[in-house]
Amino acid sequence: SGINAEYGKQWYQRRVRGVLAILSALYCQTQGVEISCKVVTDWSSAQEYAADVTCTDKPCVRPALKGDGTYTSAEDGGKWGCGPCTNKEKCVECSEENCNTKVEFACYTKTDKTSQKVCPDKAGAVGVTSTAETECVRGKLTDYAGTIDEGEGTALGCASVDVCDDAAKCIKCTGTLCNTKDTAAQHSCLNYKKDEDGNWAKDGTNKVNCYTEVSAGCKMFLPKDTTAEDAHVVCGSTCAEAKTCKSCTDKPDCNDIANAKYCHTGAKTGVTTAAKAKELPLNFCANADDKCQRPPVSYGAVVDAAGVDYACGTCEAEAKCKNCDTSGCNGEWPMNTHKCYTYKLVEDKWTASDKSADCAAYDAGEAKCSMPLDLTKKDGFTADGGCGPCAAGTDTTCKTTDADKNASQKTVISLLTVLMSLLYVML
Repeated sequence: SGINAEYGKQWYQRRVRGVLAILSALYCQTQGVEISCKVVTDWSSAQEYAADVTCTDKPCVRPALKGDGTYTSAEDGGKWGCGPCTNKEKCVECSEENCNTKVEFACYTKTDKTSQKVCPDKAGAVGVTSTAETECVRGKLTDYAGTIDEGEGTALGCASVDVCDDAAKCIKCTGTLCNTKDTAAQHSCLNYKKDEDGNWAKDGTNKVNCYTEVSAGCKMFLPKDTTAEDAHVVCGSTCAEAKTCKSCTDKPDCNDIANAKYCHTGAKTGVTTAAKAKELPLNFCANADDKCQRPPVSYGAVVDAAGVDYACGTCEAEAKCKNCDTSGCNGEWPMNTHKCYTYKLVEDKWTASDKSADCAAYDAGEAKCSMPLDLTKKDGFTADGGCGPCAAGTDTTCKTTDADKNASQKTVISLLTVLMSLLYVML
């Protein structure tokens, strides 16, 4: 019996809790959610508001604004105050305090911003509430000056009623009076200018603002690019000459030439000095991590006549090609200088210079000089020669020496002079 009494007690408590929960829910429902909503004294224009009304568990409503600028009348199903509307498509509902105010959302109707209009609501289907307009429309910009396209297929005004026949020619935007060039998206590009010699150069840290809808991206130029200069030449991603103009689209101000790779390009024929290598035109490489290449040079002569030219690229055979990593670096030759005497014909005899001079080995691994085997033979040696080893096939007329050792007869003559002087003093 004790067990039954305890069971009965628990059953009773559960029943009480259930009843209390139901009563609590009913109480909350009767309390409702209250908001204030607007009503008007002048129905047609909504210029004057009467005292607010309190709406419980109901949205605020106003009549839908029609295309002629008037509000839907009560006879046609419009309503101000507490919702809902009997004919939902005749009204606009909202759920915030005093949100059912007159329509103020407007769009420009002239590109010079001298004319605008308040936009009608977007009509709902039967049984579906109308909604307020939130978008304007305009033709796309046609140039970086911000000219709005007003041609065939475009529209200027409220997006839901001023419809573009050709959507590809138009831009929609969200917000009142947004359909102007002033709200068009822009990105910045580093500016480039031509100097007094007509060569392109980056204009310090100066930038140009570009309309993104005209064209995304930026351009940079090498000195000799032939593109004509204008105020927005760096805007966009279309280059007339890809070798000397390079575009980018990854971020604003992406056209910094310091982050690009360019190399001297051209045939090696006739490039016999480092100065001539620097005269070869600079061209952009495809990728920023590309290398520059050039033919190896030994004592001013190209090592392999059939080898690589000056270009962007990675060497496949180091003995016949030289790589470097920085822009324009293949216009530089490593000097690797040492001293050699040079020779001239004096009274039909090869005569060494009084002092040794700098001799550039460039890519040659060893510092060598040369001298004639027979000072009295004109053939087999070249005037001003002496820098570098003997040419192939001249072993019978030329001798290769170490650096600064190609005038040994001068040492012998100097030593004999010293000995003769000593003998004279001793005698």
